[in-house]
Parts: sequence; C-alpha cells; structure tokens
Amino acid sequence: MYTTRVKGRHGNQMKKITFPPSNLGEWVEFCWLLVIDPTFQAARNKRKAYFEYRLGKIYNLPCC
Repeated sequence: MYTTRVKGRHGNQMKKITFPPSNLGEWVEFCWLLVIDPTFQAARNKRKAYFEYRLGKIYNLPCC
C-alpha cells in the first residue's frame, strides 16, 4: 500500500506555497492579465489560470 505522506525538506516546501504571484513583478503581470485578458477573467480558478499562463511563457521560449 502506498502512503501520501511527505517527509523532510519537500514537505516543508509544499506547506509554504502561497498564491502564485510572489513578487511585485508577478503581481503586476497578474493584475494586467486580469484587466486585459477575457479568458483569464472568465477562469473560475485564477491561481490555476495564472500558473498555466506562466508555463506557456516558459515553453514558448526558443531553445538555446
């Protein structure tokens, strides 16, 4: 049987996760999306929508 307990350093990091914008630049980006993007405005879970937006930015970068 598998357990879902997380011990050690990783468990502590998971508890520290807060709302995605963690610095002023990310808050500005989040607010800007909230103002101009109708898809982001319509999202029920803004946290998830912001996370997916950030992932999209990372994966759209050109390779080295």
